[in-house]
Amino acid sequence: AAFISGVQLEPDLDEERVTVDVSFNNPRGFYTRLRILMRNPRGEVCEQIKELKLEKENASSRFALKINNLKKNKDIWGLSSPKLFTLELQLEAKGKNKGEVEHSFSVVKTFAFRKFDCIKGDFYLNDSIIKIQGVSYSQHWSEGGLWNADPAKLFKDLEAIQKAGFNAIRSNGAPLSNEALDICDQLGLLVFQEFPIHTMRSTPRGLDEAYRLIAELVSEQKHHPCIVAWILGSENGPLV
Repeated sequence: AAFISGVQLEPDLDEERVTVDVSFNNPRGFYTRLRILMRNPRGEVCEQIKELKLEKENASSRFALKINNLKKNKDIWGLSSPKLFTLELQLEAKGKNKGEVEHSFSVVKTFAFRKFDCIKGDFYLNDSIIKIQGVSYSQHWSEGGLWNADPAKLFKDLEAIQKAGFNAIRSNGAPLSNEALDICDQLGLLVFQEFPIHTMRSTPRGLDEAYRLIAELVSEQKHHPCIVAWILGSENGPLV
């Protein structure tokens, strides 16, 4: 009758909350409840139920979740201690037997609380100045050169970059995949994420396509705590 088609998260460290945008595909005007499970970096899990009346075929819901007892030294994402929260959303449905409840269409997202800033040329992470030591990385497997989507190989590559003394990477020529960003979230690697607009022409149609790609990528990946900046692209002088 309905399913979750998309989830976007916007954590706010100052307000100690995360704003959740949920999109639904709902062809039958389904009435249900949304089950929300959240796990903090200390392994504690809380549950919340939200009533939903999805009147439109493609409905959406926006709400904020307050994070109680957020501990600055145990729950904040950083280079040496990349603390991650996990949010799981499920739709509630009637079970096969009377009074039975089932949960389905589970969507899981990780997020974190951190702050980035650049003041007079200094880069701040969580209100402390850090030195950026970066390298370009294009997600091509070091042994063979082909585009790499294997989580184990990605982890090996990205961990090697970190062990070599780097704390940041620029996705050279194309944006890193969500799989690679998940690993950077876990390792505590900063990412300068590049938009795939290096071949766009400076025509109205090309600009429209660039705007679409940028909006789509930011919407899909903005919950990753590792992303500290977005890069317009490379080899795109005519577009700029």
